Amino acid sequence: MGGRLEFDMVRSLLFVGAASLLACESASTNTASNTGSGANLPPAVTERSLTLAGSSTVQPILESAAAAWEKTHPADTISVQGGGSGVGVSSATSGLADIGMVSRGLKPEESALTATAIARDGIAIIVHAANPLSAISYAQVVAIYGGTTTTWDTLGGSAGPITLISKEAGRSTLELFEHHFNLKGKIAPSAIIIGPNGQAITTTAGDPNAISYVSIGSAAVAESQGTPIKRLILDGVAASVEK
Repeated sequence: MGGRLEFDMVRSLLFVGAASLLACESASTNTASNTGSGANLPPAVTERSLTLAGSSTVQPILESAAAAWEKTHPADTISVQGGGSGVGVSSATSGLADIGMVSRGLKPEESALTATAIARDGIAIIVHAANPLSAISYAQVVAIYGGTTTTWDTLGGSAGPITLISKEAGRSTLELFEHHFNLKGKIAPSAIIIGPNGQAITTTAGDPNAISYVSIGSAAVAESQGTPIKRLILDGVAASVEK
């Protein structure tokens, strides 16, 4: 399954839209008034604003970039909002956002948008750090999320029911996961439905019986910060940012 993993579960992180910071200046320009004849005017300060919305995988990257930009450009305001890749596409299309953030390729019906790849990421299957499992197979993931396997002891783990965590509609992580494991419309109704990667990670970290799927990059950062989760090896392939 290594080849299929490489093809299906690695995704590009994109900007979508046609806007740039320079093209999104607000109408107001603050200029100090000249109160005396011949007085030197200070340079005009143009207030510029930019709104980005979409993928929770891309969101942390852009929040850091926005903070760094605003630190050196105090007159500029950058708003970075989540909501998922579907929101990124719809917001960029409708004009609610200047730039959409998307963690999947554009679909044929989205061809009116211009996409710019900024990074590559993948999906990791994660469990609580206390879970004795270190690896899982394609068939086991299908059985777990399809509702056939419901307890950890059947997989060689500790006794206890499996807490399924899945993603809400409009999240590209869900689309990619369903496509790779052929689970579209087949995920067990008992699954807890959540939104962004951070929520999935927090929920998994708080439940020793939980299993979820999230951005590899988000999982790696959470682990490095001491969050009690771990990435499972899938069919011999480690979910690593180096791969």
